Amino acid sequence: EAAARECLEGRAAQYSSEFRIRCKDGSWRWVLGRGAVVERGRDDRPVRLIGTHSDISRRKEAEEHLALFKAVIEASNEAVGIADVTGGIVFVNRAHEALFGPRKGNLRDYFPAALVEVFNSRIAPALARGESGEAVLDAIGADGGIFPLWSRTDAIRDANGGLQWIFGVMHDLTDAKRAEAELRASEERYRSVVTAVHEGIVVYAANGRIETANPAAARILGLTVDQLEGRSSFDPRWETVHEDGSPFPGDMHPAMVTLRTGAPESDVIMGVRRPDSGLAWVLINTQPIGCSTKGTPERVVVSFADITSLRSTERSLRALLREKQALLMEVHHRVKNNLQVITSLLRLESGRASEDATRGVLKDMQTRISAMALLHETIYRSESFVAPDLDVRQSRRNC
Repeated sequence: EAAARECLEGRAAQYSSEFRIRCKDGSWRWVLGRGAVVERGRDDRPVRLIGTHSDISRRKEAEEHLALFKAVIEASNEAVGIADVTGGIVFVNRAHEALFGPRKGNLRDYFPAALVEVFNSRIAPALARGESGEAVLDAIGADGGIFPLWSRTDAIRDANGGLQWIFGVMHDLTDAKRAEAELRASEERYRSVVTAVHEGIVVYAANGRIETANPAAARILGLTVDQLEGRSSFDPRWETVHEDGSPFPGDMHPAMVTLRTGAPESDVIMGVRRPDSGLAWVLINTQPIGCSTKGTPERVVVSFADITSLRSTERSLRALLREKQALLMEVHHRVKNNLQVITSLLRLESGRASEDATRGVLKDMQTRISAMALLHETIYRSESFVAPDLDVRQSRRNC
């Protein structure tokens, strides 16, 4: 409206304005109006005006889409650039400038000279075939330093299918590469620790099969790591027993219980038949890791110690203890019987003695021997021979 007024008032030779009009069907259309005054009267007032109206709705729609596209590209955290077929840069977004610095003239300015050949040998042929070109390259950053870059390049073609523009999306891989290196170092430390420990460590997957095992686990079970990986507790090659010798079924193995319940198992003793060296006894603990959508663990870590020697030593000690207890009982009975015989003989002699002095000595001897017998009985019945309860009076009351 202002442009038309300027033209009518003689301040502009012609006018041009864009506006919307409402059509008969209720829709709105964009119109480009152009015109000029072709005749004026003596008072310089316009007498005749000529003009045109053009429907520019499609153009305005394209402009809106282009503005939307540009806003999306500018808002992207990924670096985006567009170049022509010669490599000349025609557009970069803010993320691109933050990554590479101010817009440069050509693609080759963003990469070391040695990597231009990578584009020519890998990306350009892919674009020619109508495919996307994807690569990890070294690029020159805003500070002039070299950094790892992930790049995906696509071709924008004209109506005849000819290559018109090169469109690229890029991402700085510096943090990802650093995290990857740290993860590898962490995994190496973990593997070193797991390999070095004396206890067996096995990781079960959610499907009940062994994912990985350390060398100690293979040694304890008499297998190789390769033989362990992929096995489940239901494998018929396992021969497992409880402490009493009864079968230990696979579904009751600690790892399987933890996979079902999500609860850790502690200090479970199980016998495992080794392929070549008899029965191995292990003390098992389990720990669930993660949680699947079903609420069950994603993995279970199983640690176990070889207690075969310990159980053998325990059995030997128990046998030795039983022998000592039998020997001690035999000694106790013999000493007790001998003291009773001596006491009886002294009692008989005391009854035959005619003098009071002799009877007194014999009586005193009986008392002393009875005290020895009581002390011996007290020590025998005491829970500890190291510090027995020697309260003879209390023992006498208990007798």
